[in-house]
Amino acid sequence: MRRNVRLFWMLMLVFVFLTSACSPAGNNTESSQNEGIVTVEENMTEPGSFPIVKEKVTLKVLIRGASGVDFDTNTFTKWYEEKTNVHIQFEVAPENGFEETLNLALASGNYPDMIIGMEIKPATEMLYGKSGTFLPLNDMIEKYGVNMKKIFDEKPLVQQVITAPDGNIYSVPDIGECFHCDYAKRMWINKTWLDNLGLKMPTTTEEYYNVLKAFKTQDPNGNGKADEIPLAGAVGGWNTEIEGFLMNSFIYNPMGSTQTGMMLDQGKVVAAFIQDPWKEGLAYMKRLYSEGLIAPETFTQDNAQYRQMGEGGDAPRVGSCPGGLYGCTAYGQERYKEYVALPPLAGPDGTRIAWTNPYEGITSGRIVITNNSKYPEVAFRWADGLLDGGEVSLRSDTGTMGEYWDWAEEGTGINGKPAVWEKLKEKTADSNVGWQTRAPRYYPADLRLGEKRNDEFPLEVILFEAAKQYEPYKADSSLVIPPLFYDEEQAAELVNLEKTIIDYKKEMLARFITGDADLESEWGTYVDTMNQMGLERYSQIIQEAYDASQK
Repeated sequence: MRRNVRLFWMLMLVFVFLTSACSPAGNNTESSQNEGIVTVEENMTEPGSFPIVKEKVTLKVLIRGASGVDFDTNTFTKWYEEKTNVHIQFEVAPENGFEETLNLALASGNYPDMIIGMEIKPATEMLYGKSGTFLPLNDMIEKYGVNMKKIFDEKPLVQQVITAPDGNIYSVPDIGECFHCDYAKRMWINKTWLDNLGLKMPTTTEEYYNVLKAFKTQDPNGNGKADEIPLAGAVGGWNTEIEGFLMNSFIYNPMGSTQTGMMLDQGKVVAAFIQDPWKEGLAYMKRLYSEGLIAPETFTQDNAQYRQMGEGGDAPRVGSCPGGLYGCTAYGQERYKEYVALPPLAGPDGTRIAWTNPYEGITSGRIVITNNSKYPEVAFRWADGLLDGGEVSLRSDTGTMGEYWDWAEEGTGINGKPAVWEKLKEKTADSNVGWQTRAPRYYPADLRLGEKRNDEFPLEVILFEAAKQYEPYKADSSLVIPPLFYDEEQAAELVNLEKTIIDYKKEMLARFITGDADLESEWGTYVDTMNQMGLERYSQIIQEAYDASQK
């Protein structure tokens, strides 16, 4: 009897083993018992439609925190869950210091279905893509990527930027086209002062020099005091450094998220900051400084001190100041209305360039899907749905439809075309209605500039019209180095070299302008020191990655 019982249980174990071995398994077929659906495919709806799944699926994500956003209770979170029928279980990393959380998760293998908004760099994409941690998305894009394929057709640069040298795409990008951001190295000038002194808007570096001299000596603010600061800037603000604008009258100044002072010269990677025209630009700024036309604080003060300089006192003190926005004065303060954009200035040889970067609005690494995901196809469709270039993107970025924005029935957009949508009110820091750009968006220029002109919210109109003055002088795209993929070894070497080189460049720029270092006698030493610091190797690494991207 006992032998028969043992035989019975042995047969049962064999049956269970054979049954589980023959059962469908793997990411493409498994579905939870709660959903009651045999396969993931059967649970999903047609690509490009909502909801994404018939029976609810839960996905786990690691997301970078955002000030004022509670992802669990967020209005957009709830709306998108209802629309997609996908529930998101959040693990929120600190907004500052999120890199440590990301690195620990990847090193331990304890990472969720998706990683969102963590600014994953191309080198990290390559490393974990090759290891299989980040799934290649190519096949899913082809099969399910309704929005991504549309974006590739409309914006070919996007596909170029996010495709790794091995041909794979490992992440979902964010596309936030911003016309005025494309010309963000702006200089502002006090138009009231120009009018008070009967001066015309300067068009050359020499005319600008003469205007600054008049600002210093002719009491344009009319308070009877010699308290005017002709030109001031700051460090660390959004394009608040004076050379960001002024150097482009001598040579293209390639400073941006993908450039760090390097540019292309007929396909060859070169450092702009050791070229002879760069030296000429430094000499011009040194002339301004030596005559008391540039505030000494320009090279040390932070953005808060910069604003205090521009906004403090009973009368305006700053005549001209750089900034992506208003620089020395904040939008919304009464004094900002006195400032207008100074168009690009022609240098001594006629050079007149407006900095621009056609890749600036394209950010790879916004979402990656990991090999821990049971439902990668659902995760991808969920991510692709965010890139609709319409209602989803607006809700994610701007807030609840009908409360913060709505479709425009009439009126003119910022770009002069019929308005697409209109803003109803501004978000506050604690609105908790959008994701503060943590989710990928497709925000093409026609959508952003399709906002209805509204005197209550004029900032976008002001910045658009300022940028239009810069557009005729935009840098040739052949000068601009695109975002590049580096392998782990290249990336590590690049980071070490870059910090040393760029820190030294910044130090010497300030010293040359202020006269702490003699430009004529020490320029050669400056260039030699750059080469000793590894500038040639730095250029070589970028060149290798650039050449690989062109194959």
